[in-house]
Amino acid sequence: RIFAQRLSPLYISVHTTEPVLRTTIMRGRKSPDILASLKRLAAGGIRMHTQIVLCPGINDGQHLVRTIEDLAGLFPAVQSIAVVPVGLTSYRQGLYRLRAFRKSEARRVIASVQQLAARYVRRFRTRLVFPSDELYIQAGMVVPPLSFYEDLPQIENGVGMVAQFLADAKRTRLPSRVPPMRITAVTGVSFAPILRTVLARLRQVPGASVRQITAKNSLFGPSVTVAGLLAVLVIPANALKEDEGIFLDNLKLADMEAAAGVPIRTVNTFSDLVGLLKTPGMHLRKRSTL
Repeated sequence: RIFAQRLSPLYISVHTTEPVLRTTIMRGRKSPDILASLKRLAAGGIRMHTQIVLCPGINDGQHLVRTIEDLAGLFPAVQSIAVVPVGLTSYRQGLYRLRAFRKSEARRVIASVQQLAARYVRRFRTRLVFPSDELYIQAGMVVPPLSFYEDLPQIENGVGMVAQFLADAKRTRLPSRVPPMRITAVTGVSFAPILRTVLARLRQVPGASVRQITAKNSLFGPSVTVAGLLAVLVIPANALKEDEGIFLDNLKLADMEAAAGVPIRTVNTFSDLVGLLKTPGMHLRKRSTL
């Protein structure tokens, strides 16, 4: 069907090209030889964007190098490789024991990936392999500029999102002033330090009162208790299922808005946020005393 309908490009989670290790990662389920499958797709003219979810002590180190080199051997059919650290929830009872990367480990991964990418730039004229934004954050390193990510082939896997947001913030012109308005921006722990630096610019606009909330373990966290202090609540658009207005726990945006008692708006970029400041009807009105 893939060949008949020319379903290309495909986005494929590889994790490792070593059959025995891949069986371990898949919790003992014998899986097809992924490299053989990728070679077949490449021979059939199918283009692929691949992802490696990296688990410390399992598929990193030389295992990672081998996987990247195997995938690079299929260029140009394999058009990009994302290296993403494993994401862990609190609900891991009965699951394989995993942990997050330590800062030093994340830095070693980035150094290894960058060494290979430098070789591919000379060989293929593309970096081909990209560490995810989360890997840079875990390493405590500055995220590269937008140009580093070429044409953003792995943006959906969180590769280049931070650079894109910062580049948009840098080129967005701020209004000289706005009518009085309060905005509260909600973000996750990883992005909080980055958003904080950007919101500092918005606070310089006369009339704009901008607050940031970092959500921990739940969307709002314990710090939001008085809805009357808010005028507009802003959340990232990618917190919702695309075009559905529903969160991953099936809570509807409309229901959250009703519970909060204030308008809730989603944004993708810094310019979207600035646009809210200019939107008629979003500003503070005089309230009657109850």
